[in-house]
Amino acid sequence: GVKANEKINVYLFRRNGCGFCESALAFFKELGEDSEYKEYFNLVEKEVSSSKKNSSAMESVAKELNVNLEGVPFIVIGKENFEGYTSSWNDSIKETIKKAYLNSDGSYQDIVRKYFDDSEKEKDNGAAVTIIILLVAVAGIGFLVYMAKEDSTIDVEEVK
Repeated sequence: GVKANEKINVYLFRRNGCGFCESALAFFKELGEDSEYKEYFNLVEKEVSSSKKNSSAMESVAKELNVNLEGVPFIVIGKENFEGYTSSWNDSIKETIKKAYLNSDGSYQDIVRKYFDDSEKEKDNGAAVTIIILLVAVAGIGFLVYMAKEDSTIDVEEVK
């Protein structure tokens, strides 16, 4: 979970040239300069039109949150999300950020992060798989050599 007073991540999935995305971005940038709120969150922007990874992460997050995503911006704060953006949501977005930061009920969970940490996991996993394959190969060769020796011993005995 999140440690007390640790900044939370606010994810903004956006597309270049999307007006609502620009407005949302401007709101978060402004909020990030607010003396109170800048202590609460980090804005993590993910541009989805130029990145397959970002767009598939966005789809996975939407699925996990049971959101039938129509487009961007898609704002995710813990398990709360805002689909689209309008300035009339500012207060409710601020409330969501503050609640997630204070996390008094322990419900805040960064569900997006794992979709971006995966690249690290895959690398580790790949190394483990490679090692296992090597071990199996070495063991297999050892076994074949051992069997070959056994066979030759048997052959010798049969000749006698």
